[in-house]
Amino acid sequence: MQRVLTAVQMREAEAAAQDRHGMPSGLLMENAGRALADAARSVAGPGGRFTVLCGPGNNGGDGLVAARFLLEGGARVVVSLVGDTAKLTAESKRNLQALEGFGESPRAFEALPESGAGDVIVDALFGTGLRRAPEGAFADAIGTVARWRRAGAKVVAADVPSGLQSDTAEPFALCVEADVTVAFGFLKPAHELEPGASLCGEAGRGS
Repeated sequence: MQRVLTAVQMREAEAAAQDRHGMPSGLLMENAGRALADAARSVAGPGGRFTVLCGPGNNGGDGLVAARFLLEGGARVVVSLVGDTAKLTAESKRNLQALEGFGESPRAFEALPESGAGDVIVDALFGTGLRRAPEGAFADAIGTVARWRRAGAKVVAADVPSGLQSDTAEPFALCVEADVTVAFGFLKPAHELEPGASLCGEAGRGS
């Protein structure tokens, strides 16, 4: 049986990994991003494009790492930073610079190409810390992800689908429905309890 942690317990586990075992936060993000990229490749159609949507928090940083790994593998990738880029975490900024080193700069969300069958959407907008309903640009992005999924694109979520509350497994009115969710570190209640479990699709540990 896999261990299930709340958001607070997960933060404590990550802090312990860094403080007691000398595992830097950058390595945790690198591992998470690699797992996310692997999951995205596994559901892509032949010649499919990857669209990676990143928020300003560390979940977005995981998405930036995933985009870099996908680019390294020769995939067609477009990236968008949603929300206030001034709030990017230090690790996210570092991984944004690394991504730009591969010649891929984030695009405005409004300028992203449409997605459909064979394509994959990587949802890295929000993580386990979401406490209120997505608004503004985030709400628009979640609505667009739903439209792309109806058109045949697959959705891979980073840790939890954006709009889903990690501890209660309850979605806000606007919530991503994922085909695959890559759980970082440990499973969360949202992966195991309904209605969250259905919104996560296939969920499993990725790092």
